[in-house]
Amino acid sequence: MTVKPPARDQQLPLLEVPPSGEFGEGGSARARYGQAVQEIVQRVLRLRPIENSGDFDVVFDAFSRGIYYEIKSVRRTSSIPIYKWRLEKEANAPVSLAYLIATHNVAKARTQEDLWQGMSETLNAVYEVPHALIRKLVKGRKLRHIQSPGPHGYNRTGYCEGYHLLPASEIRGLPAQETRVKPLNLYGYEFSISHFVVS
Repeated sequence: MTVKPPARDQQLPLLEVPPSGEFGEGGSARARYGQAVQEIVQRVLRLRPIENSGDFDVVFDAFSRGIYYEIKSVRRTSSIPIYKWRLEKEANAPVSLAYLIATHNVAKARTQEDLWQGMSETLNAVYEVPHALIRKLVKGRKLRHIQSPGPHGYNRTGYCEGYHLLPASEIRGLPAQETRVKPLNLYGYEFSISHFVVS
């Protein structure tokens, strides 16, 4: 199995342009939420981003200190969908892997400005959970299936195999060591986040 490595040289943009504009509901909103959280977590924790491109069996979101990371976003009162096919694929990757789960309280944002302002105000914790523990936490949970695949790609091979729901409350309840991360100003938005490392 081939895993895409991070770029050798990572350069930040010379001019940061704040995200702006409206977006729709459903898949469009999920994509915008995920993109925002991924960039925030990568920058706050000083990770090396991995661009989702190239002919590789699996591409993770970021890399640091010998560990590959998959970044997830979830409201504090909601649950994370963990897709069966992806979990199995990740388990076969010959690398050290952990999930970074960012919890927030943003809902119904329809503009980039509202989304980023909401994340600045409510995204205050990221939980680093080893992949093996994620697999243990979802073991035995009900395997759910998407009832209406729709036009957003969830009827593709893999997604149809189903997913488990992992409550954010369960992640927050795991024993972890807290590390306060240096505050970051990104696109004019202030982020002050605690990094919880679950053993």
